[in-house]
Amino acid sequence: MPGQSLPNSVDSQLPEIRTAFERCKEVESSLISRLAVETGTEAQEVEEELMDLRVASYLLLHAPSDVGKYWAASSIMSAVDNDEEIAVFGQFIRKHYIRTFLRKRRDTPPVSRHPSRPSFDEMQREILANLDQAPQNHADAKMKALFRNDYRCILSGVHEIDFYENMPVGARVATTHCAHIFDESTIEFSSAKIVLGKQEYTANIWTIMRHIGYPDILDELKGPLIHRLGNVMTLEATLHGMFHDLDLCLDATGNPNEYKVTGPSGLLESLAVGCPTKVTLSNTCGLEPPSPTYLAIHAACYRIAHLSGAVDWYARIDAGGDFGCSATIADESMFATVLIDRLERLPGVV
Repeated sequence: MPGQSLPNSVDSQLPEIRTAFERCKEVESSLISRLAVETGTEAQEVEEELMDLRVASYLLLHAPSDVGKYWAASSIMSAVDNDEEIAVFGQFIRKHYIRTFLRKRRDTPPVSRHPSRPSFDEMQREILANLDQAPQNHADAKMKALFRNDYRCILSGVHEIDFYENMPVGARVATTHCAHIFDESTIEFSSAKIVLGKQEYTANIWTIMRHIGYPDILDELKGPLIHRLGNVMTLEATLHGMFHDLDLCLDATGNPNEYKVTGPSGLLESLAVGCPTKVTLSNTCGLEPPSPTYLAIHAACYRIAHLSGAVDWYARIDAGGDFGCSATIADESMFATVLIDRLERLPGVV
């Protein structure tokens, strides 16, 4: 059964949230009953519908803003004649919010190790001379983020291995990556339309951002602005993969630039590279720190994805695609699911 069952009650003073939640509980109970008697392809379809119902429900509970919670409540209650419409709304959130952040790890362009590379001091001077200029590409973003973060992973504290000669003797070093909170690929988005209930939406992440209370994010990250320092962090390679796989998130504590590192129980403590439970993000020379808003949106996605079961669902899909849809995918219906997921992730395809 996908994800976690909805809680028995919701702690909200807003009647709209409570009413929508009770509606979700009723639909969940019906789907669980159906799942108990269905088999084969029909059971898989009910399982997916249950997952998407929980995506919609947990957006209602964990959206990163009250605007987002109201939107979820309104969308849920608009499905007055058809319970399946709630799951269709959840599917929309899963495909264009969760899938945008839950992306397979990719290698990031490394800093060149060519002998003609400028010296550490020369690079420092160049960065200082251009502090007021926003990064224009991935490589520029990585270098300025490294400078801002004192050439360390912001979570583990290990130093970037490319500059080990300039680090204290005995300092821990490792390969670090420039991790985008909103991935670079999000600027290549679909303009196709989708109808949910009586409302027409453009099927992409930016539509969802607007409806959950962040109408300006597309303008903030349009074109080369996707590389702005507020959207990038320096992360050790393993931690970068975990961030992009929704295996960890950063939860604001209420203190400036201070975050609790949240991940699966026991995993963070077991990492060879090490990872504290709380971090304060630096902003050397007043450079823009990682955006609290972007990190809150990512953290909400982390919770909704795990609670609904979407993380495990996409893990199965990605495993099937990696092995040619043969090693882990046992039937044609799941093969079709993998294929559709691949097609939907192409620019311009819903």
